[in-house]
Amino acid sequence: MKTALINRLIKIGGFFILTLVSAVSLGLFVWEIRNWHIVPSYGLNNALTPESQAQIIKAIISSFFAISVLSVSLYLIARVAGRLGNDSARFLLTRLLRFISFLFVIPFVVNEQVWWHATSLMALITLLSVVYIYRTAKGSGICSAPFLKKEIVINNVTSYIILTLLILGYACYFSYYTILNHYHLQTHALDLGLLQNACVNTLHGNFMSVSYAPYFNACLFFDHYDFIFLIYLPFFYLFSRTETLLIIQSLSIAMAALPLFLLCKKVLKSNFASLIIAAAFLLHPANHGANFYDVHQLSFLPLCAFLLFYFLETKNTFGFITSIVLFLSVKEDMYILLFFLALFIYLNDRKNLRFAGYCFGACVIYGVIYNFVDKIWGINQQFFYYESLMLNRAGGAGEILKTIITNPVYVLHKVFIKEKILYFCQLFGPVLFIPLLRKRNYLLFIFGLAVTLLGTHMPLYQIAFQYVWYIVPFLFLCLLYVLRDIQTNDASLFVPLRTLRGRIQLLLIAVFLASLAFSWKYGAVLNRRHFVGGFNTISFKFTAEDKKRLQDLNDIISMIPVTASIGASEMLCPQLPNNRKISAFLHLYNKPDYLLLKDPNFEKPNCLEYLKNKCGYKVILRKGGFQLLKKPE
Repeated sequence: MKTALINRLIKIGGFFILTLVSAVSLGLFVWEIRNWHIVPSYGLNNALTPESQAQIIKAIISSFFAISVLSVSLYLIARVAGRLGNDSARFLLTRLLRFISFLFVIPFVVNEQVWWHATSLMALITLLSVVYIYRTAKGSGICSAPFLKKEIVINNVTSYIILTLLILGYACYFSYYTILNHYHLQTHALDLGLLQNACVNTLHGNFMSVSYAPYFNACLFFDHYDFIFLIYLPFFYLFSRTETLLIIQSLSIAMAALPLFLLCKKVLKSNFASLIIAAAFLLHPANHGANFYDVHQLSFLPLCAFLLFYFLETKNTFGFITSIVLFLSVKEDMYILLFFLALFIYLNDRKNLRFAGYCFGACVIYGVIYNFVDKIWGINQQFFYYESLMLNRAGGAGEILKTIITNPVYVLHKVFIKEKILYFCQLFGPVLFIPLLRKRNYLLFIFGLAVTLLGTHMPLYQIAFQYVWYIVPFLFLCLLYVLRDIQTNDASLFVPLRTLRGRIQLLLIAVFLASLAFSWKYGAVLNRRHFVGGFNTISFKFTAEDKKRLQDLNDIISMIPVTASIGASEMLCPQLPNNRKISAFLHLYNKPDYLLLKDPNFEKPNCLEYLKNKCGYKVILRKGGFQLLKKPE
């Protein structure tokens, strides 16, 4: 009895030791892949310096050693666990070695114009690894082993506790650091300053009025029909600070995980799967980058989209219609996106014809009202983002569509550039491109990809800006429905995925690991050294020098009367929460009572002398890199 117990303990101990070795070796492998981007060239046709050659050799040796240790560890784990016979183990080891040889050829036979960045290489290796692991497991008999078929069960109480921790963790973390970013003077008059100014004016009786040019005391909705911003007003009434707006945005993104979890639980009947998908959503680096770029209406799109589909699955008519209203209030172009959602809802399940009809009806009503009001009001449609596709800039969307139809080669030339391909990989890589394996899912991506990839405005195709929310929520909705089709063995599903029935949890674990990898590379939580939000590299430290600079700025602001009109530098406008008459210094069309500028004012090199000599402004205070000027009486 003692001998059997000792042997069993040795096996268990060996199993855990080998698993630890596997994890360490896999970490080393991923680390080396991450560092490949320091090599200036991958192509065989390009000359490499001796330093580059040495880096390549080091990366190959280290990575080959790591993957070899991993291979042997997996082989021994299988033997220790008693799951494989000698023939199966030999088969596994042979395929591992063959895959290793193939894997390390990839970056050196493809020209650097394709693999210009480590991300695309990581995406390919991740995809190949998933295919390889599945085929190897199927051929060696691992898939029939009980330890891979056993379902991971999490009870309801535990799942809700974990979900609450995830939501609170995201909300608190990003609220704190976005406020810190605000204190670093990295927020802008456009867009955080606009919303803050509109909220202040609303509290003083001027409903959503903005004093910035080119609004000139017009309503904020002159620019966008983002009525969702009205949600901010009661909170801003209680806490009239700019920080309140940043907290609400972080909370809205975090809270989107709740309806996503409930939707997954309804569709997949698994707490484990629901938690994995909710966690992957919160880990997605696109959410992180956009969260740090001021405050935008599109941050509410994930929450509204997940609520809409949750009420669809629960057949809650009132909730569904309410979600449509919220969805359309996000931005004026949401009715186009809702049209594609209606098509998806109908084609996804013909029984949902009634709900698809609600969406179609809302599209028609909103579209008619929007186009009628637009002719009177003249909303800013921002077609200048797509001016390379427009012969006549005044033609609007019709000109863009005409170019797409008549000159598709030119359009493809504008779309398939390395920055946009990288953007595509950064969005779809964390979910292993799985949403693309279902044809109906393309309906949910048509509008978002058109908005982002057809444009020439750089922020449209960078994950550090708010436009990612045209796509991100639908990545996880499509992932959910792909998993459901695998469970039900849907005939329309991509053929290789049908064989994964019964192994959904393995696929979810792969998605979670991919989300961790991309979040580590581009996110704001796991690796913060080079994280970018909006136009800026984010600093997560607040030094004594930063505190002193902020205090100096607040001392100057305290000297300005609340009722005075102010012209301020672009990044100083959001620091003025109590002043109603604010104008960004870049848009000065009148003479405000005071000017609050950085010293020197980098925005207009010679403007300070102009203001002093021609306009009569006098510097009344200079402190901590800022200066306050006053208009003559």
